[in-house]
Amino acid sequence: MEKVTAPKALHWGVAALLVGLWACQSGGGTTGEGETDGDALEYDGGPLLASVGEQVMRPSTAAFASSVDGLVTATAAYADARASNAADTDAKLQAARDAWGTAMATWQVLETLQLGPAGAAADVVGGSDLRDEIYSWPTVNTCRIDQELVAGEYAQDDFTANRLVNVYGLDAIEYLLFYDGEQNTCAPQIDINAEGSWDGLGADELAVRRANYAAAIADDLVAHANTLTAAWADGGEFAVALASPGEGSAYRTQTEALDELIRAMFYVDQQLKDVKLARPAGISECGGATCIDELESKWARYSKQHAVANLRGYRMMFLGGETPEAGKGFDDLLRELGEDALADQALADIDAAIAAVEAVPGTFAEALTGDDAALDDAHAKVKAVTDLLKGDLVTLLTLHVPSEAAGDAD
Repeated sequence: MEKVTAPKALHWGVAALLVGLWACQSGGGTTGEGETDGDALEYDGGPLLASVGEQVMRPSTAAFASSVDGLVTATAAYADARASNAADTDAKLQAARDAWGTAMATWQVLETLQLGPAGAAADVVGGSDLRDEIYSWPTVNTCRIDQELVAGEYAQDDFTANRLVNVYGLDAIEYLLFYDGEQNTCAPQIDINAEGSWDGLGADELAVRRANYAAAIADDLVAHANTLTAAWADGGEFAVALASPGEGSAYRTQTEALDELIRAMFYVDQQLKDVKLARPAGISECGGATCIDELESKWARYSKQHAVANLRGYRMMFLGGETPEAGKGFDDLLRELGEDALADQALADIDAAIAAVEAVPGTFAEALTGDDAALDDAHAKVKAVTDLLKGDLVTLLTLHVPSEAAGDAD
């Protein structure tokens, strides 16, 4: 994408480099990975940080917790109906699937907002790896889920504590609710096939176990959802920390806190653009014209809805709220620096990307077997968003591209 303010972006980039060289030469040391001892920003990021906590993280985590409660109720009702072979079993299954769709819609917004405990412990300030506990895609192993169906231990209190993330969470629930075939996804030599234990279940028992398994691991999500909600509630640990970086806060400086927002926003570049769109569309890392097996949401076919939700989460983070007027966002910081045209362009690019994804006909799977040009266009529109993110936006605001994305020129 042609940069809107390339000359000024270059000016700022040179200025940032000179400031960094001056800091090193004058003994103004760093705290690691490019962090300076204090903030040397030409704007006040405090209102943005407070707005993200209050108007983005708080309502988004609360919405997810509410949707998880709905999923627990719906999967339990379906499991009861399936066990008793009730007349409304099919209706209860559809209700459980709908509840899963609602929970996934709220979670996919949070995929782009992996701050604090949701983030990876190794990479994120305050990270507790809750994201993978809740939704581990693309780390999914349906054969292992099939093996757990045979073992029948999913209702034990310590089940998730003693298993890898690829057999529980929202991704496992998708497989359990949406796949109703009588065959498993394991190779013939795997024990449940070689020993005949899968065939020994029978179709009726298999359906009951799938329903019970889904209900059991849905219940396990409640504690994680409540942890996130508490962290970002009014007065919650991370809501306070984000609004007040410094001594006693998880975030040492405004720069560190703002960099954490940027790192979270890079989900749209590294996951949505490169993994969810480019791979299945055959644009990169595919090896064929298309790679439909690389799609997210293989069983429910919700890939498009997930992509839209990711972009809506990104949009809220950029704006610091639902609308430009509601919160203090990165757009406002750009305007403070006299970059009104860039702020307008960034928001226009985000809205164009959302529209392009929504315009893909049918599901992503259907598009890949028909008009895959629409998926290519969606990828291009998302790339316009991320080009600006890792170009002018981080440069003008003197922030940092996350280390895992630093070598990515795409």
